[in-house]
Amino acid sequence: GDRRDSGRTTRNKLPPGEKCATGTCEYKHTGVCWRDPRVEVTFPATMSKGVKEIIRKDREELARKLKIECRPCGVAMPLPAIGETPALAGAALNAPASSWTPPVHRPCSLTRPASAWTG
Repeated sequence: GDRRDSGRTTRNKLPPGEKCATGTCEYKHTGVCWRDPRVEVTFPATMSKGVKEIIRKDREELARKLKIECRPCGVAMPLPAIGETPALAGAALNAPASSWTPPVHRPCSLTRPASAWTG
């Protein structure tokens, strides 16, 4: 795809002046914005180290701008290869599906109204 000087892809970039639904980045996506410093995020295990670093820097920069603490980022555990025993095989992985609950993205409390950081 097309690239900017920073090395970020512009394939999913929104038109100039537009932001994602949370107002924290210039990329078209659904769900939680990984660049939103108000929420804890988990990066896919397959995401490159360089991309994770760019997103972390963007989060820290926006947190400074908003004068808030940046919530942590994590990396999901990679899935085992087909036929491979998972490293954490045990009760959690063998538990019935009805006992599993999806992770929750928790926004931190804002120190400013949302309108202060969307503009």
